[in-house]
Amino acid sequence: MCSEITLRPYQCVSWEQAEALHEKGLSEPVLLDRSVDIDAKFDVLVKHNNVDYEGAKFLLHHKRRVEINALTTKEILSLIEAAFEKHSKKVLPDREHLEGPWQEQLLAAHIAKVEAKMRDEIVAKQMLYGLLDEVKEILANEPNLAWGEAVRRIATKTIL
Repeated sequence: MCSEITLRPYQCVSWEQAEALHEKGLSEPVLLDRSVDIDAKFDVLVKHNNVDYEGAKFLLHHKRRVEINALTTKEILSLIEAAFEKHSKKVLPDREHLEGPWQEQLLAAHIAKVEAKMRDEIVAKQMLYGLLDEVKEILANEPNLAWGEAVRRIATKTIL
C-alpha cells in the first residue's frame, strides 16, 4: 500500500510534503464532525488501516485533506466487495412489491412450457412446399424487405 499522497495531475508527494502544502494553504480544509472522538479515529487509522503515524496526525489534527491514490482500482473493488460480503444482508421486498415479479415469472414459466411443447410440434412439421417461391414473390413486391421478415409473414399467415 502506498503511503504517499497524490495531487492532481498524478504527482505523488510524501506526508511531509503534504504538510508543507498545508502550511502554504494549498490543501483543502476539512470540517470534522465534533462528535467524532479524534483519538479513537486516530487509533483506527493507525492500527486497523495501516496509515502511518504522521499521515493520521496530518489528516485528523491538522484538519486538512489531500487526495490519496494509494490503491489500484482492483484493490479498491476487492475491499468494497469484501465489505459487502461481510456486512451486507439480502433485502427482500414486501408482499406488495412481490406481486409484479411473481406475475412476470409465472408468465415466463408458462411461456417456456408452451414454447417447449410448440417446438416439439414444429420440428415434426415439414416446411411448406413452395416457401421459397412465396418468399421470392414477397421480395419482388417489396425489395427492401429482409427475407427473414418475408418468412415471418408467411408463417404468421399459416397459423392464423
